[in-house]
Amino acid sequence: MKTLSIAFAAAVLAILAGCTANVTTEPEVAVSSEALTLAQCETQRSSCIAKNGLFGLVTCNLQYTTCTATATNGLPAQVVDAAAAAAECTTDLDDCVLAATKPSELAACAEDQAACVAGVLDVTLPVLDIELPPVVSGATDCADAGVACINAATTVADLTDCATELTTCTAEVVDQGGAISDVVECTVSLDDCVLAATTATALTKCGEEQALCVAAALEVPLPDVPVSDVVNCAETAADCTLAAESIGDVLDCTEGLVACGEEVADSTGVPAALDCNAQWTVCMFQNPFGFKKCGDALNACL
Repeated sequence: MKTLSIAFAAAVLAILAGCTANVTTEPEVAVSSEALTLAQCETQRSSCIAKNGLFGLVTCNLQYTTCTATATNGLPAQVVDAAAAAAECTTDLDDCVLAATKPSELAACAEDQAACVAGVLDVTLPVLDIELPPVVSGATDCADAGVACINAATTVADLTDCATELTTCTAEVVDQGGAISDVVECTVSLDDCVLAATTATALTKCGEEQALCVAAALEVPLPDVPVSDVVNCAETAADCTLAAESIGDVLDCTEGLVACGEEVADSTGVPAALDCNAQWTVCMFQNPFGFKKCGDALNACL
């Protein structure tokens, strides 16, 4: 009797195995930005079993397993994986900060966090100058915003937007960091100029050159007034920039220089905006080899 039962079971399994080859299933689920949610996977399995009955149990459940591998809690797997990886970036940052004993190590933590989040989103960030405090804080802000964006994502397209936002944010940080470095060079040049000056006229010239240098570094067009009239504005902007602790502070310094220039222009009764030729001069000062760029800007202005 036992032998007969075993034989019968083997026969049934053979029949099922042969029948499952002809089971009609839903199209195979692929991992993509259109990956199904868990609810859709369940609907797909139910539909498959309804069409194939007992013979669809094996194949339909296998397909369901494949489907759920690409969806968790209604989100595509790529989104879920990105959120998990971003959480690891945050944890690593916390551990790094707790272990840091000096500012340079804290700066390295910020750089590592930015690189970690960039890796999650598969983007390459520009080089960060972590010796500048505003760049450090700016990089942290960008990375934090990137993590928040990832956590709010519901589609792979959302992750792409997060990557774009992170890249743009970091590029702005690097740009402002470059402005700070340029202002530092302006200050060094001023010191050298003052040391070399032997007359009052030479000293005045040093101040005017620094004003032009700072305006170029912060990309602020000076009003059409004698440069000597805006020297104090430039000095204030330079001091402000060198004391900045965040990218927002640098932007405030830039706006302060603009406002100061406009005030000077209003007091002298001349327009604050540069004419086309003056704009070209500032452009060339900022870009010594930018003849084409500045020429195109001049043509557009005219």
